[in-house]
Amino acid sequence: MSKLLHFIIIIFLISFNAEAKQIKDPEIIKANLKENMKIVKPDGSGPFPTVILFTGAGDPFWRPGYGNWMNWLKDRGYASVISDSAKSRNVSGKAMMSRKLMPIDRAMEVFWIKDLIKDMKFADMNKIALMGMSHGGDTVIDSLVYASEDPNTYNLDGVKTVITFYPGCRKPIFGVKLTKNFDNPWYQTNIPVSIFQGSIDKWVKIKLCQGVVERQKGIGTPIKYHFYEKARHCFDEIYHKDLATAKNDQDCRYDEKFSKLAKDEVEKKLKEAFK
Repeated sequence: MSKLLHFIIIIFLISFNAEAKQIKDPEIIKANLKENMKIVKPDGSGPFPTVILFTGAGDPFWRPGYGNWMNWLKDRGYASVISDSAKSRNVSGKAMMSRKLMPIDRAMEVFWIKDLIKDMKFADMNKIALMGMSHGGDTVIDSLVYASEDPNTYNLDGVKTVITFYPGCRKPIFGVKLTKNFDNPWYQTNIPVSIFQGSIDKWVKIKLCQGVVERQKGIGTPIKYHFYEKARHCFDEIYHKDLATAKNDQDCRYDEKFSKLAKDEVEKKLKEAFK
């Protein structure tokens, strides 16, 4: 065997094994989501209104901004949960930037996590909110589409509101669907949806989500679009190692002004949803 052929075979085997390691069994993923779950809740046993959070794409999974959001929710009397989607499938966070883990697939986690927390005493299953950033934003919107198409299989009972930050509402690429929400509407009239986007977000095509918003308004579903001039991706929180880096990133930049505006709106929406 030539050295070149031997090298090619080794590379093929390495690539094959790397692909084979991705976990695709729903029961295993669900068990891993429970193991990788972080929970922040107020003092006491509850039950508390609970927000299920979904991160954006990339590594690392855990960033200061998610902790800040969870503590912000705790201070207002809400519990929150978040889990590592990539680790639960034995892939890196970068998989969410490829076809390995798109929102159209990740949306199943909404139903799995909702099922996992129903036996946890802290969660008030009649007062659930879904909240996602970027890739996670598309994930929670896609769950609405699944539940519209097959409510018996995909149960969103108890979900009172959906809040998304800078989702992509991404259209198919070469015939491959990345999200369901671009092509498929949802029809729930009892679950208000909020979308927050910035005008100079380089990571998403803003007009795609604006088109989705207009489609949903035409259907009559409750949806509110919050558009901030000169806000970038990541404007709501610190998704970097420290504040200085977060405030100086040209594409993924935290902005205290827009963060406050958005959080004031989120606070109003949760109060209304959980009353």
